[in-house]
Amino acid sequence: MSRTTVWRQPAFVLQSKNYRETSLIVDVLTESEGVVSLVAKGIRHKKTTVAAILQPFAELELSWRGQSTLKPLLQVEITTDFSLSGMALYCGFYVNELVHCFLHPYDANPDVFKLYQRCLADLQSVENVESVLRYFELDLLSCVGYGVSLDQDIQGALIQADRRYRFVEGAGFVTDTNGQVSGTTLLALSRRETLDRLQLQQAKCLMREVIDNLLAGKLLKSRTVLVSIMRYR
Repeated sequence: MSRTTVWRQPAFVLQSKNYRETSLIVDVLTESEGVVSLVAKGIRHKKTTVAAILQPFAELELSWRGQSTLKPLLQVEITTDFSLSGMALYCGFYVNELVHCFLHPYDANPDVFKLYQRCLADLQSVENVESVLRYFELDLLSCVGYGVSLDQDIQGALIQADRRYRFVEGAGFVTDTNGQVSGTTLLALSRRETLDRLQLQQAKCLMREVIDNLLAGKLLKSRTVLVSIMRYR
């Protein structure tokens, strides 16, 4: 934040909102500056291509100046358009909201940036988007210091495929005959294997519990939309 001008920083738009009569405030995930809030002045009024370029799911190169919380955008160029559509598009908005929730402003995390890049590429090309989401959630939590041990319980014993487990907030897994997740699912997740339908369902319930505990009651708007859409597929 000590620099007055940043040039050609790789970035992705996470969210944007109208600002005053003609401008936009854009929150972006950048490679070496973390999440940054920029103001794109006048782009809703002038006949410009900037507003069309400054959209989610395209890798951009951005330049801005200033040391205030809200920095004026100077230049924008597009380098890669991931062109998400259908279910992958809604998943992308969920991924954006997760990143926005778990990264603090100006907390640089290049690993999250690379993880986000890979997630968009996977959403664009992989048919099973739910599997992409589950592994993104796990990897994101690991990158920001909330990693979950999937191959050991809280006592350090190895997870057993023929047992069921319950997640304990802030600790890990304990054996529980009524637990929501099987040892088979936990081991498959730890090995990054292809998940079958039952494992996907267990993994979704597990990650929802883990993330909700970390968010301390904060609701994810994109998840509500995504759940509604998947219910009627």
